[in-house]
Amino acid sequence: REAFRVLEMQGVVESRPGAGRFLVADHVPDPSLTLRRRLQGKTEHLLQVWDAREAIEAKAAELAARRATEQQIEGIRATFERLDKASFEDLRRYDFNREFHMSVARASGNLVLEEMGALLLSRSNAIGFKESLDDRNWADLHGRHQLIFEAIVAGDPAAARRAVVNHFDVMR
Repeated sequence: REAFRVLEMQGVVESRPGAGRFLVADHVPDPSLTLRRRLQGKTEHLLQVWDAREAIEAKAAELAARRATEQQIEGIRATFERLDKASFEDLRRYDFNREFHMSVARASGNLVLEEMGALLLSRSNAIGFKESLDDRNWADLHGRHQLIFEAIVAGDPAAARRAVVNHFDVMR
């Protein structure tokens, strides 16, 4: 059923009550065009969410670089390594990006930053950010996560903040 809903949204299949489903297109649209259509009109909202995420997550990373315990650093490392080893399909199926950002927020030691981060990550996903990424985008994302992780491990709050700001600058 879900697959048919997706095909309907793409204009490939049409459902007629009492009659069934009918093919109405001679080809399946390019998925990247479908994604762009899905995000159309939501770009401004996504950019606003990213502005808020940047403010919250830059502070969280800065605090994590100052305060993270060895156990918290190992938690960030484990999430980062799952991201590193995941296939593109795994990245689609599981939200490793959220796990990474939330592990950094937890390491900040600030529950308010952690709660706000969770809310804003949910907003990003509701807009369709995760589905809009292709395998190249995921690889770029992983590289930016590495810079954040390395700055936290090094205990360098300024570098951690810069890495998060850069992360969002590149995404925009």
